[in-house]
Amino acid sequence: VSVHNEYARDIIKHTRHISAIVKNLSGYIRPTSQHELEEIDVHEKLTEALAMAKLSKLDDRIEVRHNFAQVPKIIAKPEEIQQVFFNVIRNGIQAMAGKKGILQISTTLEDSQVCIRIQDTGTGIKAEHLGKIFDPFFTTKGPDQGEGLGMYIVKKIINKYGGSISLESEVDKGTTVTIR
Repeated sequence: VSVHNEYARDIIKHTRHISAIVKNLSGYIRPTSQHELEEIDVHEKLTEALAMAKLSKLDDRIEVRHNFAQVPKIIAKPEEIQQVFFNVIRNGIQAMAGKKGILQISTTLEDSQVCIRIQDTGTGIKAEHLGKIFDPFFTTKGPDQGEGLGMYIVKKIINKYGGSISLESEVDKGTTVTIR
C-alpha cells in the first residue's frame, strides 16, 4: 500500500507543477487584457513590484536601495511592465536568500531611452547558464521554486515594446539586469 501512496504523492506533486506552468503561460498568452496601452511611471511600477516581492521573499538581511533619476513615462500595458519588474526583482531576492545582501534598483535616461538596472549581490549565474536564461523552461532553481518561464516571459514582453534586456553576472558576486 505504501508504494501506491508514494506514487499518488508524486502524481499530485507533478500535476501541481504542470498546473503552475500552464497558469503562467496562459497568463501571458491570453489575448484579452485588463488594460490598453497607457503612460506608465516606471518608478511607481518598480515600487509596486518590490512591494509584491517583499510580501513573499524578502528577509531582514537584504537591504533595498533606490537611485531613481528623472525619466519620462513609457507607453505599455501596466500589468505587463509590473510582471517584468516583479520577475526580475524576485529572482534577485531569491539569489540572496538566506544571506545578507543588497538589492539596488536604479533608473537613468541613456541615449533617449529609459534604462532600469536591478542589481543583486546574490549567488550570480554561471557563465555556461548565461546564454540559456531566457530559454523557456530553463531554470537553475529546484523543482518547487520555479518553472523556468519567468525570464522567458520577461524577454517576450520587453521585445514586444521594442526594448532590450541584458545580464551581467559573476558567480558569488551577483547579477545586474539592465532593461532599456
